[in-house]
Amino acid sequence: LWEAPHEQAQGQAFERAGFGRCVGQGNQVSAHAVLEAIAAFDDPEVRRTHGAIGRRLVDGLGAERVCAIAREIAGLGVPATPASAVASPGEAP
Repeated sequence: LWEAPHEQAQGQAFERAGFGRCVGQGNQVSAHAVLEAIAAFDDPEVRRTHGAIGRRLVDGLGAERVCAIAREIAGLGVPATPASAVASPGEAP
């Protein structure tokens, strides 16, 4: 479900990549449509496939990036973390 246009774009991109379902705008989607999308994940193979794809799509360092940004904003400096945790997307670590 999405509310803002950027959420729609992200949801659709994830779905095209084979990870998750983008059912529609939250206030315009029926409960039946949501339950139907969820029911697809009753299949263990669907869960396995989506899980594997999801692990390839993320680097697992999001929380470290958020903390580094918060420390920088607070004037506490950037902690000693892996370079990839504080590099901007597309920026060389």
